[in-house]
Amino acid sequence: MEKDLARFLSYVDKKPDGCWVWIGGTDIKGYGIFFYKGKTSFAHRVSLLLHDRVKYFNSGKVVLHACKSKSCVNPDHLSEGTLTENAQDKVRDGTDQSGDRCHFAKLNWDAVSEIRQKSSDGVKHKTLSQEFNVSVSCISSIINNKTWLLV
Repeated sequence: MEKDLARFLSYVDKKPDGCWVWIGGTDIKGYGIFFYKGKTSFAHRVSLLLHDRVKYFNSGKVVLHACKSKSCVNPDHLSEGTLTENAQDKVRDGTDQSGDRCHFAKLNWDAVSEIRQKSSDGVKHKTLSQEFNVSVSCISSIINNKTWLLV
């Protein structure tokens, strides 16, 4: 374990603000990756294991970053949480990928406002879906406030 910890810390740059920035390999989203116990794992998860903050990870649990930095592996900035807590943190921190921040969004806030206005004026969902080149279920979700919510 001490050998793993020393190897792990060799990929860490401790910053004055308290973040431990991962300078090793990363995945496509920018999360650190580390080879541990025979498999490639996320560095922030391994950090909690190596620093005895968790014994193992339950299925459905994720690591929450209190500092908002996905490259941070400081165990004092990390905690185990649920997917719901993680989603709430992303909305609170402005790091969620919803609405026009989503890289594959077909709509923007102006279009969503127009869709809602036209719907309240009586335009049918099917007509709106054809006009904006999205599915009828997408239009329904917008109108029923299941998507494109103002936080």
